[in-house]
Order: sequence, then C-alpha cells, then structure tokens
Amino acid sequence: MVALTGAGISAESGIPTFRGPGGLWRQRRPEQLATPAAFAHDPKLVWEWYDWRRCVIVKAEPNPGHKALASLEASKPGFTLVTQNVDGLHDRAGSRRILKLHGDIWMVRCTACRREKRDDRAPLPELPPLVPAVPPLPSLPELPPVAPPPRPEAPAAASPVPPDPEMPSSLLPPQATPNQIGLLSATSTTV
Repeated sequence: MVALTGAGISAESGIPTFRGPGGLWRQRRPEQLATPAAFAHDPKLVWEWYDWRRCVIVKAEPNPGHKALASLEASKPGFTLVTQNVDGLHDRAGSRRILKLHGDIWMVRCTACRREKRDDRAPLPELPPLVPAVPPLPSLPELPPVAPPPRPEAPAAASPVPPDPEMPSSLLPPQATPNQIGLLSATSTTV
C-alpha cells in the first residue's frame, strides 16, 4: 500500500497550502523562493521565507489524517508514505516509512560540502543562519560554524523531482499486485 500526500493533509493543522485559497503561491511565484536559483540569487530572502514557515510549523500539531496514516503504517507491512510536505508532521504523528519528495524544512545543507544537519530552531537567531558545527565524517574534517551560509534542504520544492531519487530500498513498495491500494490526499492536482 502506498499513500501520497501533499499540502492538503497539513491544512487542517494550520499550515498554509500553496495553490488553494490564500495559497502561498498566490502571493509569490515558486521560482522566487523555492528553488536553488532563488537561493543563489537572494539567500537572505529565501531564509526569511523558510524561517516564517518554520515558525508556523513549529506551532502546528499532527491532525487525525497524519495519525491515521501512522496507524495504517503500523498495521500494514510494506506500507509506504510518499509526501510532498516538508513540515515533519507525518514524522511527529509516528510515521517512519516516509519518502519525502521535497526534503525536510528542519534540515540545513552546507553549500560547500553538501553535508546536512537537523536544526529545529524557530525562529532562527540570524538569517541566513550559520551551520552549527557538523561532526566529521571518517574522510572529512569537522566544519566550523563559519562555513558558507547553508541552504534549507527544501528549496528544491519547485524543482522537478529527480527521475531516480535516492530512496532506501526499505521504502520501496513491494511488487504491485491487483489488490494493491493507493491513497492520495491533495488540494490540487498541480505540483
């Protein structure tokens, strides 16, 4: 069983959608805020927007839809949740088998070496934030907190999903069968 969710599932938790009434993309174009090119052009503006979103999300709680999917995952071996959402509410509801198509708003990526680190601060104390010291990998030294400004992991939300996203094989759904079920939760059919 595979479930696909988008912004609609988190709307009940108070997270603004992108294309619905009052949607975030009615005020700005995605290319201005949610792409690597936007970050390269104006990292401070992108971080201001992501910081605002993080402050909204940190106050939200998983709703019954998030919890129902976590419960379904717990009862169905092989269940996979595919989400366009970056808010982390599926994680907070208890889901563990999640393929996050657009990343995670709570992860920051070093623009120099591309290492990632979770950063749950909201609001961020400075924009763009400095990457907190990243523990060294076996072949790489520790990064000092004065590395180039990191970017949110999620700004590729308006970019195409890679044709072969890096996905742990444990998240791949089993071979499709005639009785396999797919669920879709969305406010629009446009990505």
